[in-house]
Amino acid sequence: MNPRRLLRPLAALLAAAALVVGSGAHWVALQSVAWAGMVIEFAQDRPLAQAVSDALDGAHPCDLCRAVATGRQAENGADRAPADAPAAKPAPKLTALVEEPPRVARAGEWKALPRPGQVAGWARPEAPPVPPPRRA
Repeated sequence: MNPRRLLRPLAALLAAAALVVGSGAHWVALQSVAWAGMVIEFAQDRPLAQAVSDALDGAHPCDLCRAVATGRQAENGADRAPADAPAAKPAPKLTALVEEPPRVARAGEWKALPRPGQVAGWARPEAPPVPPPRRA
């Protein structure tokens, strides 16, 4: 068997795993497994609706739920800056580039809308050169 034939599927698998771990989807998958196990366990001695309610209410966590919560907290704590690090400057606020919200044309209003090349009251000060320049 040619080892190069295995390289592409292996690369795809590693990329998918990196995407899953990088996005935090592994915690969602583990939590889903924990909830399914809890529903199965609780349904042994209660009605199914009560078992689902008890599994999802957070008041009856299992060992896997506690491990997921601990792992999420540790992962979120690693993203934060240490306590002795200087405080980061707040990000500047983005201001709107357009003062008015965009309008939706109704039937018969198409003539009132700006023409292409005209944006919300801005007009091009001069016409484009004719013929276009040959060199930039």
